[in-house]
Amino acid sequence: MASATPDNHAQPNGNGAPPPAGPLARATPRSRALQRSFGEKMERNISRLPRRTWDSIRRLLGDNVWKVPHKYLVRTYWMKLGNLAQYPPRPLRTETFPDAAAIAAEALPPTSLTWRMLGGTPPAPRVTADADLPHIAIVTPSFQHAAYIRETMDSVLNQGYPNLSYVVQDGGSNDGTREILEDYAPRLHACGSEKDRGQAEAIRNGFERTEGRGEIMAWLNSDDTLLPGALHYIGRYFGTHPHVDAIYGHRILIDERGMEIGRWVLPPHNDEPLGFVDYVPQETLFWRRAIYEKVGGIDTTLRFAMDWDLLLRFVKAKARIVRVPYFLGCFRVHKQQRSSAPVTTMGIHEMDQIRHDFHGRDLSWDEVNKAARKLQVRATITSRLLEMGIRR
Repeated sequence: MASATPDNHAQPNGNGAPPPAGPLARATPRSRALQRSFGEKMERNISRLPRRTWDSIRRLLGDNVWKVPHKYLVRTYWMKLGNLAQYPPRPLRTETFPDAAAIAAEALPPTSLTWRMLGGTPPAPRVTADADLPHIAIVTPSFQHAAYIRETMDSVLNQGYPNLSYVVQDGGSNDGTREILEDYAPRLHACGSEKDRGQAEAIRNGFERTEGRGEIMAWLNSDDTLLPGALHYIGRYFGTHPHVDAIYGHRILIDERGMEIGRWVLPPHNDEPLGFVDYVPQETLFWRRAIYEKVGGIDTTLRFAMDWDLLLRFVKAKARIVRVPYFLGCFRVHKQQRSSAPVTTMGIHEMDQIRHDFHGRDLSWDEVNKAARKLQVRATITSRLLEMGIRR
């Protein structure tokens, strides 16, 4: 599963299209311009407020402060977190990652400024050489995805990452996947095709086949892809940020042909909304083996939200989680995805149980929707800043 909205990819109209047009969609050009101007002014003012001041105002006004910006800014104009079809298909635009020195410089402590103020020389950033990059273990669980699995495997293998163990664990496909895996076997650490009890078991079995290799771990579904250069960036980031346990990034949405149809820009990480909303793009999520083993690994009894459950156990274990300000992977939207009513019902039930286990009680949909609105407003502001060339 790739993480998505509170109801696991379900959209207002059930097929990933934007919500039906409302009163705002029928507004005049002048009123739309005024609303857009208001939104931009509000964004600038919010960004200037000290964090403590903004948090105080938000607590004072309560949930109402989020309803207006959510309605006028998120749903009408800007990026729609959770919408799987934001614009007509267009050629995929890849990411430009910083070089090794820039990544290392990000990890310098704030005391570097003190060195400069005193006229001294701050410590040089520790640049991770390719030979010293941490070992990454990636598992691709697969079932009946012969149409996409070549592109998925190429997106990993063509990275040229020097320390990689890549395992493909197929669930007994009969659509030609086995023959494709035979072609790729010499380039893989391991691969196999055998029946299993579901995706979570395939992922766990795949990690066991890495034989303990891989300080950094991840799984990539057989219809999703990594962006070129992502693994070097991820390896260098972990290499220069030893205190960070897990990272994730922004997501690009692609269709069956690999054409771009949308983008999810995530705000800087905050543990609080994660307990209510499953929003982290699974294909961009990487973590240290130490934290994975500490929490007991993936829960093989889950069928839909195993990535969210894993993240929440990271949170309970006091893991340091960071959202990096770059697009790391692509989530593919296609007709083969699980979307039937029974599956959707089971997925919602599973996610409700995960929320209950995390909070120790049942949550109301008002609580979940409140957290989702806050998240969407923060994501919208982050998205607008990114459009202006500001990564935060």
